[in-house]
Amino acid sequence: MKTHRFTLLAALFGASALAWEPAVSRAAVVVGLNGNSVSVYANPFDPNLDYTGTGTTVFYGDPSTGTAGAWQINPTNEPIKAVNRRDDGRTYFNADSSAWIYNTSNTNGPPAFLQYTAQSTFTVGTIITGHSTGNAAITQATPYDLRFSTGSPGTTGAAWSAVTPTTAGPGTINRYPITVVTPGFNTFTADTMRISYSQTTKVTSNGESDAMMAEVAILPDRRYPLATTVSGFSADNTGIGGAAGVNDGQGGTNSTNAGIWYDITGNPITSKFVELTITGGPRKVAGVVFFSDQIHQQALNIRKDGAGGQLVASVTFNPSIGEVLPIRFDTPITTSVLRFEWTAGGSATEGTLGWAAMREIVVLDLPEPGSATAILTLCGAVALRRPKRSIA
Repeated sequence: MKTHRFTLLAALFGASALAWEPAVSRAAVVVGLNGNSVSVYANPFDPNLDYTGTGTTVFYGDPSTGTAGAWQINPTNEPIKAVNRRDDGRTYFNADSSAWIYNTSNTNGPPAFLQYTAQSTFTVGTIITGHSTGNAAITQATPYDLRFSTGSPGTTGAAWSAVTPTTAGPGTINRYPITVVTPGFNTFTADTMRISYSQTTKVTSNGESDAMMAEVAILPDRRYPLATTVSGFSADNTGIGGAAGVNDGQGGTNSTNAGIWYDITGNPITSKFVELTITGGPRKVAGVVFFSDQIHQQALNIRKDGAGGQLVASVTFNPSIGEVLPIRFDTPITTSVLRFEWTAGGSATEGTLGWAAMREIVVLDLPEPGSATAILTLCGAVALRRPKRSIA
C-alpha cells in the first residue's frame, strides 16, 4: 500500500461533506453504425459526465456519529467521489480508481459508511457494483450493503436503520467482484445512496482500517446480464491462458492478472479482438458495460453475428483515464455473438500505444416479462430485498 497520509479539510466544512463543481466533459464517444442507435447512460452523480461529481454531496466516516471522526481520505489519489464517477482502476488504492477511506486510530476494522446525495432525483433500474479488496495485506473481509432513499434520513446508521438494503456483498479478501443487480419488479426513484460497512479491513502492512468501493453505476432501465463464453480472441498476455478474464465477473487484484484480459503484442491494433458467444442465443442485447482497466485512449467497434456480421457501434474511450462505460442500444439488437474489434490501442502511461485491454465486458438484456429480481454475480450470490415503499 502506498503512502496516503492526507487528512480531509474537515475544518473548512465543519463535518465530512464535500461537493464538486463542473469541468470539461471527458466521457467516451459512442456512435451507432448501419442504422443502429446507441448512447452512453446518464450518470445521476455526475450529470456532466466530466468525472467531477458535479453537485453531488458526500458524507463518510463513523456511522455512530454520522461524521468523519477518525476516518480520513486521500483527496489527491483516491477521491471519495470516485465510487460513482465511472473511472476504472485495478485495485482500490490505485490513483483515482476508487472511493477509499482509512482509519489509523482504530486498526480493528470498525464500521464505516459512504453516503452520496445527487443534485436531482434519479431512477434506479439496474445497479452495477465493483468492490475491490485487492491487496494481499488485508486480513479481514469488508461486507457492505447498499441503500437508497428519496430525501436523506440523516447520516447516522440509526437514521438509516429503517431503510431496507437493496443489495449487499461479502467483501471477500483480495477479490474484485463485478456484480449486476436488477432489484424488485419495478424501477424506483431516489436521490441519496448509502454504502454501509458492518466491519472494515485490517491491513497488516501499515496498521490501519480501510473501507472502499471501486464503482457503483446506476442505470434507469431494468436490465439483466446475459451469460457469455469467450469464443475467440487475438492474443493473451496475462499469463493465465486465454481471455476468460474478460467475462468472469472479477476485476483482478494487485497480486494476480486473473479477471483481466489484455493483448499487448506488437501486432497491428486492428488485428486485436475479443469475441463473446451468448449462452442460449440468439438473444436480445440491450446494452454493454465496459470496464476498460487502467488503459486509456482505446477505441473499438462492436460487431454482431461474429467476424462476418454487421458493425453496430463504435466506441472511443476517454483519452486520459480508464472508464466504466455503460452503453445503451436504443433499439435492442438480436444476436448470438458479439465481437469487439480494436481500432486504436491504449496505454497505461500515455506513452507507447497499441494495447488492447478489458477488465470486464458485461452484456445486458431486457428483463423477462413478469420477472422479479434478476442477478448475475459470477463469483457468488448477493442477497437482495425489494425496497420499502418509503424509498420508491
